[in-house]
Amino acid sequence: METASKWPDDLSLADYCEDFQREVARKVEAFERFVNLNAIALGLLQVLALEMPHHVWAHFPRWFRTLPKHGYPSEQIVRLSLQNQQEMNLSQSMSTLLLTKLLDDKHESLKEPDIATLAA
Repeated sequence: METASKWPDDLSLADYCEDFQREVARKVEAFERFVNLNAIALGLLQVLALEMPHHVWAHFPRWFRTLPKHGYPSEQIVRLSLQNQQEMNLSQSMSTLLLTKLLDDKHESLKEPDIATLAA
């Protein structure tokens, strides 16, 4: 799909060919899936924050000087706690799972390089 130089004032999808209409429909569907999956993920993080705050705080990998007065972690804190437990949770799963392989590859690429190997 080619980008337009400016947004047309009288855009009507019916004026375009069927291929273009299918491409637009495919992109809209991809946007909707992305938004829906993110909403589901955010909802799961909120449920974990409300139902298991002590477990989340116990596995939080960082240190806070003061915790919130209400005691509930944010979605970001729940996400970091889950990431901290990733190795433990995935070590119990089958090593042939594609998700395990993808996360292992991502984890390897995020490791900091050894300074001794970077020395010239």
